[in-house]
Order: sequence, then structure tokens, then C-alpha cells
Amino acid sequence: MVEVSEEELNRIFKALSHEVRRRVVLVLGERGPLPYVELMKCVGVGDSGHFAFHLRSLQGLIEKDEKGLYRLSQLGWKVYRILKNLYSGEDEKAKATELFVFRDAISIHVTKELLARLRERGQKAIIRDAISVTVDDDVDAELFDTVIERIEDVVSLRVPKHLRELALLKCRDVLSISTEDEGRFLGLICGLTKPMSTALSSVLRSVGTALSSALKSLSLGWIGLGMREKVLDRSVELRHEADVTVEVGSGSIVLKPGSGRVVVWCEKGKEPSIELTTEGRVLSLVCDVGEAHLELPIEKLRNLKTKVRSGSVKLSINGARLSKLEVDVDTGAVAIHGSGICIEDLSTQIETGTLVVNATYSSVVNESEVKLRVGTGTTRASLKIPEEVKVCIKPHVEIGTCIVRGPSGVCGYYVEPGFNEANKKFSVVAEVRCGTLSLEVTKV
Repeated sequence: MVEVSEEELNRIFKALSHEVRRRVVLVLGERGPLPYVELMKCVGVGDSGHFAFHLRSLQGLIEKDEKGLYRLSQLGWKVYRILKNLYSGEDEKAKATELFVFRDAISIHVTKELLARLRERGQKAIIRDAISVTVDDDVDAELFDTVIERIEDVVSLRVPKHLRELALLKCRDVLSISTEDEGRFLGLICGLTKPMSTALSSVLRSVGTALSSALKSLSLGWIGLGMREKVLDRSVELRHEADVTVEVGSGSIVLKPGSGRVVVWCEKGKEPSIELTTEGRVLSLVCDVGEAHLELPIEKLRNLKTKVRSGSVKLSINGARLSKLEVDVDTGAVAIHGSGICIEDLSTQIETGTLVVNATYSSVVNESEVKLRVGTGTTRASLKIPEEVKVCIKPHVEIGTCIVRGPSGVCGYYVEPGFNEANKKFSVVAEVRCGTLSLEVTKV
């Protein structure tokens, strides 16, 4: 018998009053920790903003682990056992299909090790909504056929020649399928000649780089000027050493230097979903629907936390002096631009979204640290630090791509001579599960 207190019961009844939230608990109980996008897929919800609302309603029953995956809390496991007693479990369990979904990425790299790991877990994979997908040459046909369920809504797919026919059977809405043969791409696009498809494949392979560069100048404004209306224009007062949290469901937020003001627009005819709270030194802005511009005196910030479930955030933090900057992205895009900054602890967790960081440090505390974690998404970081600061770079890759350029050029694990004895230290930890990370650390 499961024992719960009256307070826990009240939280349970409120949280589980909707079928979607019950399915979330059952899926996590059956499958263990999951990333945001895969959890949404298994539960059967197509709208990310709607799903983010339900996850917030499960606060206290679910939590994130150190890798940014969602899991059941201690109370959540109690709820799971209650639901298992109430249900036979078969109908709900059937909804938790054994699928691992790779999606919403610029580039996806499929390796033999990745497919073997999924097969060991009894899972099949769906690859979708990507620009470029590459399958390694050493993936055999039996493994590919067993694990890959389908590939859909992909611009360019590159497979080894021995998998070409099998890949064609699993593809849907794939613009370009190509194979490597004697150093040439053999175009398989219907209606295109070989030279045309070869040229297109070359262009598509460079799209990822182009998109990353474009994100550097990200200008949020997803609502057309003639289609939006201002729904909020409010002054806010920020105290010194303030803690600020911005959270996006499926809207967008721009944070930039200013005197203290929040302006929100929403598409005409739609109901905005905005929560703005201020209490003491704490300011919180949640934007599920709409476009919010938050103008704050950046020099007063102490900690800045950004959560993106599905949407866009742009942080312009010139002159910031922060103890901690934390970025957590399930799926979406975040751009961080800052010059003349000093951040003691910069931590990012990107599940399936995109992050671009362009930061120039004017000074470094005794030991500054940057932690960049990538699930199946993409991160591009350019960090400039003062000449006298010593650098240590520690990359770790499970399945994915990590390109590191340190002060001495292209490198892997790097410890600058004199780092351990230095008074000013700058440490970068880069962890890639199966996504893409490009990191450049230079001295100015």
C-alpha cells in the first residue's frame, strides 16, 4: 500500500486531473528519464506550448536529472504506483511506444554505436525535421533495418551505398538522398540530373554553418508588424543583485539593456499567455504565447536563468557582472551576445534546440567556469577572454561531434601551461551526448 500525506494528496489530485499529465507519469515510470521532445512524442502531444503547460502543472512530481532529462521525483514514483494499481496498465503502456525520436536539429550523425545501443534497449528510432542526416559507412543493413523505423521531413540524407535501397524504403518527404562512391555524390533526387543534385547536396551540407552564423544576428519578431497588437507595456523596478528568470513556452523573449520596462505583443485575435512577477530581488517572466521585450539595467543582475520549452530567446547582456548564467533548452533557439562581461558560472543544457553564444570577457574572477552540455541539439560558442587568463578545456563526447579550437589552435583536451598555478583561471567543460558542439576560445 502506498502512503501519502494530505498535502501530497491535494497536489496529486490537482496534478493528475488531466489525461496528458497521467500519461506523462506513466511514460516516465515505464521508460525512465527522457528528454523533452521524446517525452512529448511518447505522450502523444503535438503542441510544445501545450505540453510545457502540463509539465509545469506536474511540479513536484517530475524533475530534471543532471543531464537535463525529465524523471519522476520521489512523490512522482508514489503517484506512478497509485496509477498502476488503478489501471491494468496495458492501455496506457501501449501509448508509451518504444521509440527514440531524433528531431529539430541542423545535423544528425547516425553511428553504429548509437544504433547498437538503441537495439540493446529494445528501441526503434525515428529521424525527422532535420536539415542534414549522415549514416556512417560501417552501419550494416541488418542493424539499420532493425533500429531505424523511418526517416521523414529531412532535406539531405547521406547513406553508404550498401544501405541505399533500404533507406529509400524508410524515407518519406526527403529531398535529397545521396551515397558516397569513389569520392563523388551520386544524386538520387527524382527529376534532377546528377550535376544538379551534386551541387544541391554540396549546398545543403553548408546550410548548418550558414544557420549558425545567421543566429548570431538573431532578430526575434515572429509576429508581423501589421498582424500584432501591444497587450502590455509596464515599468518594472529592479534592485541591485537581482535574480531574473525568463521562461518561454512557444513564444519569444528579448532581454536587452534598459531602464526597466516590459512590452508584450501578441498576434491579433489570439489570447496572450504572459506571467510577470516581481518580489524583492526576484523577477520572473513566463511567455507561453506572445512576444515579450524585457529592458533591464543589466549591471544590477546577479543571476540570470533562462528556460526554453519551445520558442526563442535573445539575451543582450553587454556589461553584465553575473554570479551565474543558466540556460536550459528543450527545443527552440537561444542567442547570447555580450561584450565587457564577467560571468563566474555559465551553464547551458541544450536538448534538441540551437544555442549560439558570442561572449567577450573583460575580466575573470579567480576561477570562472563554463559548462556546455548538448543532447541532440546544436551549440556554437565563441568565448574571448583577457590575455593573462589561463585556460583549461575538457571535452567529452558520447556519440556526436565536438570541434574545439583553443588559444593554440584546434585541440581536444587542453590545459594551458601554468594553469594550475595561475591566479586567474578559465575552465570550459564541453559534454556532447549525440549532438553537435563547436567551441572557440581565444585571447584578446
